[in-house]
Formats: sequence, C-alpha cells, structure tokens
Amino acid sequence: MSTLSNVSSTISDLQGDRTRMMLFALDNLIWPILLVAFVFFSLLLPEIFTQYRNIEFLLYTSAGLGAITLAEAICLISGNFDLSVGSIAGFSSMFTALFLTSWFSGVPGIVGILVVLLVGGSIGFLNGFFIAKFDVNPFLQTLSALIVFEGGYWSCRHGRSTNCRRATCGSAVERSRSEGSSRSRSPSPSSSCSASSSRCGSS
Repeated sequence: MSTLSNVSSTISDLQGDRTRMMLFALDNLIWPILLVAFVFFSLLLPEIFTQYRNIEFLLYTSAGLGAITLAEAICLISGNFDLSVGSIAGFSSMFTALFLTSWFSGVPGIVGILVVLLVGGSIGFLNGFFIAKFDVNPFLQTLSALIVFEGGYWSCRHGRSTNCRRATCGSAVERSRSEGSSRSRSPSPSSSCSASSSRCGSS
C-alpha cells in the first residue's frame, strides 16, 4: 500500500514538474522567437540590419509600442480588452504635436510629455468610468472610442497639412511678388505653390 502511494506521489510530482516546465516555456517563448528573427534578418541584410543606428532605431520605436502593449496587458489580465489603445495613442500624439508646434510653440518639451500623458490618461479614465459606473460593454465602449479618436487623429492631421499648405503657398506667392524685375525668370506663383504643397504633403 505504501509502495503504491509512493509511486502515485512520484507520478503526480513528475506531472507537476512537467506542467511548470511547459508554463515556463510558454511564458518565455518570445525570447527564442526574437533570437531567430534577429539572426534571420542579420543574415538576410547584414550591411543594414546589424548597424548600430538601425538597432538604436528599433529600440527607440519599440519603447512606445511596449508601453501600449503593457497597458493592453493590464486590460487582458483583468479579463477585459481595449480596442482603442492605438487610436488613443495616435490622437494623443497628434494633439500634443499641434499643442507644441501650432498653439503654444514656445513651451518647453517637458510640457509636451505632461500634455500627452494628460490627454491619453483622461480618455482612458473616461473609458473606464463608463465601463465601471454605467456597466457599458467594454467591446462597445472601446470600439466607439476607437472610431471617435481615429477620426480625431485624421482631423488633426488634415488640419495640420492644410495649414502647412496655406503657409507654403502664401510664402511662395510673396516671394514671387517681391522679386520684381527677376519675376520673368522665376517660376509662377501657382507652380511654386503647388511644388511647396507637394513637399509639405509628402512630409
């Protein structure tokens, strides 16, 4: 009897160890995948991918994505999800860019960090408030926020490009008029305006 109990306890211990090993492997599966991807692209593009500037660029661009992923992970751990994290991040960034460049161009950069955190945090607070206080379905609430702030992002971007085109058109026409005698040798205001607008739109 004692022998059977010892064998069963040994089997249960082995099964527990196997389960823990599988969970550990699943939790750290990203690191082998990352290593394989790095080796693959290093062999595919050795002159470009392994450069210091490229690795630095990848780390810089991954920082913002990692912060968004961390916020989404908190929602998933709590049993919910957020469809609006991408649109909120884009709208907050565009709003802060307009705040620093068009509305209050003289403020220091630290204010921009506070503004983007305030805008994104306020929108996230509103999402959580409606879900927790009024029992709104998280899917519907975050989907509506995605639609609203995706539109807000494109509205801010369109307004910025429109103002940019107007500014470049006005400066091109003014330069063309002030040239005086050399006007015949310079391009027309409309061509200068269209060229400046195309450069502005491409930027």
